[in-house]
Amino acid sequence: MFTLGRTGDTSSALDVTVDLIQDQTWLSSTSGAVAFAAEEATATLAFSRSDFSSGVTQSGTLTATVDSVSGYDTSAAMVSVSVISQEGPAITVSFEETEYSVAEDVGTFEAILVARAAPGVPYVEAFRVSVSASDIDASSPDDYSAYSENLTFVPTDFAEVNGSLVGKIAAILTIVDDETYEEDEQFGLALESVAGASTEIGLLDPNGDSCNFICRDHYPITIVDDDGNAVTVSFEEPAYSVDEGGSTTIKVVLSEDPERTVTVPFVTMNQGGASSTDYHGVPISVEFNSGDTGKSFTITAVQDFWNDDSESVQLGFGDLPAGVTAGTYATTTVTIIDDDEGDPALNVGTPAGYWTVSPGSEVLHPDVVELNANLFKLDSCTGRKNFKVFRAGPGDGRQADRWEAYIARHGAVGDVSHEFRTDQGNPKYTSLYGTIWLDGEGSLNIRIRGWLGTDGLGEWSPAVSLICQETQE
Repeated sequence: MFTLGRTGDTSSALDVTVDLIQDQTWLSSTSGAVAFAAEEATATLAFSRSDFSSGVTQSGTLTATVDSVSGYDTSAAMVSVSVISQEGPAITVSFEETEYSVAEDVGTFEAILVARAAPGVPYVEAFRVSVSASDIDASSPDDYSAYSENLTFVPTDFAEVNGSLVGKIAAILTIVDDETYEEDEQFGLALESVAGASTEIGLLDPNGDSCNFICRDHYPITIVDDDGNAVTVSFEEPAYSVDEGGSTTIKVVLSEDPERTVTVPFVTMNQGGASSTDYHGVPISVEFNSGDTGKSFTITAVQDFWNDDSESVQLGFGDLPAGVTAGTYATTTVTIIDDDEGDPALNVGTPAGYWTVSPGSEVLHPDVVELNANLFKLDSCTGRKNFKVFRAGPGDGRQADRWEAYIARHGAVGDVSHEFRTDQGNPKYTSLYGTIWLDGEGSLNIRIRGWLGTDGLGEWSPAVSLICQETQE
């Protein structure tokens, strides 16, 4: 487009002929008419791409001059433009790289924006390009600082490279260095618009395709995380076994040093009739610190008096943190080896070790005779018999407000009191008294358990056995 101006009297319309001098025969006409309207000081002569011959492939200069016009000085009415014979715009703008990869601790880095003039373009005037950053799976401001700037190319930014003018300026971006392990993340840079240039300028996306006003395809920037290694976690063995009343050690291993703190949660699944009262020692989670690759914990199988073969518990991992995946042995099964035989009806209760019950040295009836640590013999098998045992608390500071007995009978032993009385004073360490009504020979096992409101404290104690057998003359 050529723009002509006039000064002086503009009240009348004015027709002017512009002569066109071409290095190549791009245009079919060698002149063009320009019409000034009345009261107008400027008029234009415009050409479109279709006005130029596609058969002429050479570039060159097109010069416009104005014939003499009565009443006007036309000696300065001359201008030359460069005609670039090519497909596409005279200048293209893109980033130097189609994608970038930066370390999380880089701080700031420069993404270089490049403007390339087509061969034959003699100079480049100043123009602006709008550049902005947007989230992909990285997010601002947590992973990078927000960015939206107008970057300006000026003529001094350009230098000739292989016969064409090339200009470069930098978009300076800031990366946030956090201390949280994350997968590598991305955000994108977009070229949004061009302003301030009369030359045709085109924006290119990362694929090299032209964009109309805005490049929808972003130039991706990958932030490489520096907060440790991606690791796998496994149980050291796929299966363990433990004797009832015994313990076994479970080991959990990482594939390598995590270089950070990693918490691995556990889940349990009881199998074969097992319940949480059959074992203890499984933690909610284990924590690996930087430098750790193995952690162990001990599972103890509770000694009970039930003939309960085939019990086991399967251990697995809960929701694993970022950068941690399950490895070869994602589960392990701990089998409890039962050691009980016979009729369990005479031995009801769960494990030794939670409660300590032993016979007292005092007896409240002369026919109660101590046989061993947990066994009494009653010489008379009729009438009321009183007895006394000692008990200890659960070891966690809680105090029971009542005590309950669990009775297993065998033979003709009769009614038994199910509620125990305690000594006055601190109920945590006192003696327990009970009453038995006998009506024949037999035996029974007594187990005790403390309660605090509706909350059972600990497990049933080991049994105190009472045997009633008439003395033979």
